[in-house]
Amino acid sequence: MLGTVIALAASLLFPAHGVAAPTGPKRCEVRVASALSRVAPRAMELQNPERVMRGDLEAQFGRIDCSREKIDRTYDVMAELVSAESVNGRDSVKSSVTIKAIVRDGSGAMLAVVQGKARGEDRPNARASLERDLMKAAAAEASASVPEAIRRARGTH
Repeated sequence: MLGTVIALAASLLFPAHGVAAPTGPKRCEVRVASALSRVAPRAMELQNPERVMRGDLEAQFGRIDCSREKIDRTYDVMAELVSAESVNGRDSVKSSVTIKAIVRDGSGAMLAVVQGKARGEDRPNARASLERDLMKAAAAEASASVPEAIRRARGTH
């Protein structure tokens, strides 16, 4: 069985004519290098906002269509939760979240700084859920700006 798997893998990697199989277009990758919070833990009801932000950004970056966006390299993003505020009112809670993302190329050179902001209002007992939704929206806004920021920095917009 192992021999069959090896033979199949070898036939895919090394075709009979001695020519390597085409690898297709070079794939880009936008990855989260770090996710930090500048917000005091007591400012949010949401637990582990750094982990939540990282997960949201990674999900968004995974949806980037490299061909359509005309980017073909690897980029690192340093993300920061720079502000989060929730104010309880009589009948509602109002919250806002701001995420900043610093985009760097493979050499470490800074290409761009983008940010995503979101604000909303909900019932007072739904504060954690509201903060979670706002983190997702802010991450989506910041990540949506990354491909354009890369193209502008590279002069390919």
